[in-house]
Amino acid sequence: NSTFLVGSIGFTASALGILTAGIVITKFKPRARVLTLWNVFIGLATAICIFSFAFMGCSQNDKSVKVNFDATCNADCHCDFVRYSPVCGADGLTYTSACHAGCNAVMTRNSSKLFTSCSCINSIELENSATSGPCSVNCDFMLTVFLIVTSLMKFLGASGRASNFFVGIRCIEKEDKAVALGFGMALVRLFASVPSPIFFGYILDSACLVFGKTCSKRGNCWLYDAEYLRYSFNFIAGASILIGAFFDLSVWHYSGDLKVF
Repeated sequence: NSTFLVGSIGFTASALGILTAGIVITKFKPRARVLTLWNVFIGLATAICIFSFAFMGCSQNDKSVKVNFDATCNADCHCDFVRYSPVCGADGLTYTSACHAGCNAVMTRNSSKLFTSCSCINSIELENSATSGPCSVNCDFMLTVFLIVTSLMKFLGASGRASNFFVGIRCIEKEDKAVALGFGMALVRLFASVPSPIFFGYILDSACLVFGKTCSKRGNCWLYDAEYLRYSFNFIAGASILIGAFFDLSVWHYSGDLKVF
């Protein structure tokens, strides 16, 4: 649900940002110094937004997950190759699976599964039972804040695309435009598009608490350390944006004599 909301709202904000920038540039015809300074502001604002994401966690959700792969309570259950299928224990904690919760029996109640006699769940209610699915948590407020900040960031970021492309086109001689655009795209692919998935993929793997297992190799990640991932991912991304803002500042410095219109 959150992915759908962020995607749809972010797309709308980006579209509005591009259209707004196009209208403003067409109507007011700002100088190159104004356009490049706006890009510096966007870089700083985007970095601040990304840094703020590190503090938008849902502590209620973080505290509700129980990782007990090496616990003695389920040592006889042999859960190494059990797939990720979370259950909500009567103690209010989410367990990776009924096996990891040490459950020994299952019954159907109201068309849903009820796992009973769970040795890892310490609750006198319903004989240490668990139900299918993770425990429900209320993170609506923080999700709303995240969506608002994301919309602002997408809008500002998209508004800079028009001015950035415009300045780039104007500072190149007519006969060199095709080569310069191709060379610029090659640099972006080489130094950003290719290494970034590898680098941030490493961060994702380092934040994994539980990997799935197959007979021959390690499988996909089942559960992440949300707090560690939140801080490491967003701080590194924000710092990268700040470096980009520094280069935007140098573009602003050298754009004084550029004739845009």
